[in-house]
Amino acid sequence: MSPSTEDHDRNGKFKAYLAMPGLLNYLLLSQDQYSVEVYERQPADNWIYSHYNGLDALIQLPLIGMELRTEGLYKRVTLEEKESE
Repeated sequence: MSPSTEDHDRNGKFKAYLAMPGLLNYLLLSQDQYSVEVYERQPADNWIYSHYNGLDALIQLPLIGMELRTEGLYKRVTLEEKESE
């Protein structure tokens, strides 16, 4: 997600995806930190939210039988270090 698309990714686009019965997971990746947000569909169209930080996090996606490391998702991404204030 970029700052300019974050609102649309979290709201408009996400609401449209919720209407797709075959969608089991929705992932949002930050572009300015190693951070992944995961929404997982549950029975009765409820969603579970999980948040993963850092390159060593292991993301479990049991509904599709998959595990992802954040390191792999950010393999070709180099983030700028923010200066401390």
